[in-house]
Amino acid sequence: MELHQLLPDFRTESFKWIESMEGSLLHLEDTPSCYAAINNLFGTIHTLKESAGLFGLNEIVVLVGAMENVLVRVCEGEVPSNEHLVTLLLSCCDHMRTLIGQTSSDWIGRPPLEIATAENALLGQLEGYQGLLK
Repeated sequence: MELHQLLPDFRTESFKWIESMEGSLLHLEDTPSCYAAINNLFGTIHTLKESAGLFGLNEIVVLVGAMENVLVRVCEGEVPSNEHLVTLLLSCCDHMRTLIGQTSSDWIGRPPLEIATAENALLGQLEGYQGLLK
């Protein structure tokens, strides 16, 4: 079996992982110090990042890696978990859906320039959190 034949399964699983991440983020918004939610996020993010890497989906790997770096800072107490951060991470989840949707041959969505612009904006905001308290 060729790797590209597994792409539909990757899409299906990715959408489930994103839903799980969103649930953890919403829980984190209600309970900012909930380590169970953070641990779930780390596990899901790592799985998504590694899986996307297998398929050469670098945009997803970069975005998820930036999310992971911010969450490390949250765990270390260097970045507070607050409504703004949760909203940003939820926006990243929405954007990942778009990126994953692009892997489908029948996907009709936003033009590539618009997608790249949105991703650059999200990465810029995540980099702002990574730069805090260095």
